[in-house]
Amino acid sequence: MYLTENSILSVAMKQYRYKLRSYLELFSGLFIMQILGLVLSLGAVSSYSSSSNILRVSVMNYHSSIIMIFTFMWIFALSIILTTRQYRNLNYTFVANRLSSLTSDIGFILTSCILGGLTASLHGMLLRVIIYFSVDNGELLPSMFKPSPSILFTGITAAILYMMIIGAVGYLFGLLVQTNKLFAVLIPALFFAAIRMYIDPYITDAVEFYIKESSLTLFAGKVIVTVFVFFLFSMITSTRMEVRR
Repeated sequence: MYLTENSILSVAMKQYRYKLRSYLELFSGLFIMQILGLVLSLGAVSSYSSSSNILRVSVMNYHSSIIMIFTFMWIFALSIILTTRQYRNLNYTFVANRLSSLTSDIGFILTSCILGGLTASLHGMLLRVIIYFSVDNGELLPSMFKPSPSILFTGITAAILYMMIIGAVGYLFGLLVQTNKLFAVLIPALFFAAIRMYIDPYITDAVEFYIKESSLTLFAGKVIVTVFVFFLFSMITSTRMEVRR
């Protein structure tokens, strides 16, 4: 189907705004997942105790990583849901082609990543507040309880970037499954096989290529290139699906 009067970008923007209004129920899943992660994070991740005749010291560590993991799970599921027939049929509300539909989906996923990264960090701060008021006899490390603005900004940005990768992977996975249901079994099987072989230097290097990057700018560059490649493959896969129909 070809666009005659409207440009691809303008139609994609209309689809994007329409999806923001129509997919509001998907964001309720984000709220539920993050609240669940917050509740689970109220338990100490680790603890340490030491005592003498006159003194006993107990150290308890809390971490908001569970909230982030649940947020990652949400963006992965959301990206897959966007590829299902029920949600793809909404694209036919507009006179559009495959490129405009994909562009609006990408915009929706990136917006969801920004929202998810921001709210996950806010829930992390909420966890600190809850722990602060729930500790009766003890001291909180100020450096850990009150992160500097630069650390907070880095954390939010990193969370958004990681979500972008997961969202791009989930979207491509969903399209591949729509192409052939066999991928729903094959890809997870290959994934878990790769996890079992994590000691393989190639896999280790691939993971460390991202997680050990100390420069936020370089990390962002790596993520943007990776996300672009995944969405490019998504475009190719989506085009092949259209041709098959």
